[in-house]
Amino acid sequence: MGRAVRAAAAAAALLAAWIVAMLHAQLLPSVAVPLWADLLLPVLPLWCLVAFGSYALASIGWALLTFGDCPEAYISLLKPLTHRNPIPFTNASIAFLRVLLQPPPPPSPQQEIQDAKDDLRRRGVTVDG
Repeated sequence: MGRAVRAAAAAAALLAAWIVAMLHAQLLPSVAVPLWADLLLPVLPLWCLVAFGSYALASIGWALLTFGDCPEAYISLLKPLTHRNPIPFTNASIAFLRVLLQPPPPPSPQQEIQDAKDDLRRRGVTVDG
């Protein structure tokens, strides 16, 4: 029997037991069930789901925190990056990229004054006179 079949069988058995426990008053009215069971059983699946999610999140976080502790894995992950062929750039493409990435020159003080006057004129303010 495979692992998936065993897990599905265990899940089906637990689900069947939970349904019988939830419907105990209708299925077995003569059996007395303690009050704590009546209070705990309805929230048990949600509690299990939250506990599993917390465990999964904690194990992922711990694996991320301790990732640097395994030098062999670190080196094996870096190998594809170091053995990669570099991108062939020509001098023209490098010059083009420099022009694209170069910031524009700052405006001269006279240009800033002229822009401010134009803005005031658009707002209806009389300038120079």
